[in-house]
Amino acid sequence: MKQIAAGARAADRGLSKVLEAWEACVPGPIGESCRPVSFVSGTLEIACDSSAATYEMNHWLQDGGAAELSKRGVALVKVRLVGSKPAPARAPRGNAQRRRP
Repeated sequence: MKQIAAGARAADRGLSKVLEAWEACVPGPIGESCRPVSFVSGTLEIACDSSAATYEMNHWLQDGGAAELSKRGVALVKVRLVGSKPAPARAPRGNAQRRRP
């Protein structure tokens, strides 16, 4: 149990460091549409509100954004961009109920 609590505290410290760097260097429009949601073992997960925001964030990261975050003490190994809204539930395909002969 102590290991789990220590891991949670470490993850929280890591994310708080990411949030500080995020506020300082991510441009306003991109920072409003995307936000860091987790930072574990060097992998930063960023949730974006739309595919356009994901595209902009990806370009910002590739054009030096990842280096900016690293300069501010965020030891990035990998970045994962995800949607912030869950996908809508899919309706069953075909005949939902089996017919009995």
